[in-house]
Amino acid sequence: MSGSFSIAIFGHAGRMGAMLAARLRAAGHEVRGVDLPRPVGHDVGTASLSLERNACADAVRNAAVVLLCVPVSAYQDVLGVLQPLLRPTQLLMDIGSVKTLPLRWMEAAHQGPIVGTHPLFGPNPSASDNPTAALVPGARAAEADLAMARALFQSAGFATFTTTAEEHDRAVAYVQCLNFLTSAAYFAAVPHSEAITPFLTPSFRRRLAEQRKLLTEDAPMFRVFTEANPQVSGVLDHFRAMLREAESGGLERLTAQAAGWYSGNWSRGGGGRAPHPPPHPGVGKNPHRNKDKTRGGRPKVVDECEGGSPRRP
Repeated sequence: MSGSFSIAIFGHAGRMGAMLAARLRAAGHEVRGVDLPRPVGHDVGTASLSLERNACADAVRNAAVVLLCVPVSAYQDVLGVLQPLLRPTQLLMDIGSVKTLPLRWMEAAHQGPIVGTHPLFGPNPSASDNPTAALVPGARAAEADLAMARALFQSAGFATFTTTAEEHDRAVAYVQCLNFLTSAAYFAAVPHSEAITPFLTPSFRRRLAEQRKLLTEDAPMFRVFTEANPQVSGVLDHFRAMLREAESGGLERLTAQAAGWYSGNWSRGGGGRAPHPPPHPGVGKNPHRNKDKTRGGRPKVVDECEGGSPRRP
């Protein structure tokens, strides 16, 4: 699938929304946005700043794709406004870091196709990191809808791969949520006192510096999607089992297992499922597409449309 599309972005002035809007415009797509109001003089390009339903309707009216770039906590309010505005022919997408619950909410609000996505990078992606987005087709998404979602990300310079909501949330629970939870617990457990300061090693200081942004700037966002991820509980059970094994004399085996990350293909930055590369503009069919069947309750309806300025991990 090639060509340009009309896209309505909710959360257009947020860090991720702004980055995606700029890249999609540069690729030739028409982008309109709706956001929370900003102070006079705040430059948000061509974004509509009104919270009125009419502004939402104007942004959605001619859009082929409606893309949610808002915090997970705002989904149900935004979907409540979008529900009467969306047409069955429009593709509804999001960029949230958790997929099971948001897909249920989107399926309840929209009778057309849905493709959940998760860009596995932040608002300043580097080409050297091969920035990649996970795509999670909803129950009513056809192959053409998945191809459109893939084409949008690839036109913006990102690789893609297809997964399910359950597989996505389990992986994110390990890679992002567990890292956040254990880092928070670790630094909360270490006594923050002058008595321990002389004992701080270079490796401790490096870890402290590496986790600063996570535990200070990004903590509110990580808390929201960690608490919304249904796979976190099972992952924590697994982690507790690792701690119990270490306590009962299994530390050598655990260390050897952990060292596996530094051997073979993983040590070279590979491993796992290979993403589809991002050629532009052509997109082929994905023979390994997995359909997500999750559905859920009806989101609440509110009078205003809420955008957001989320920060991405």
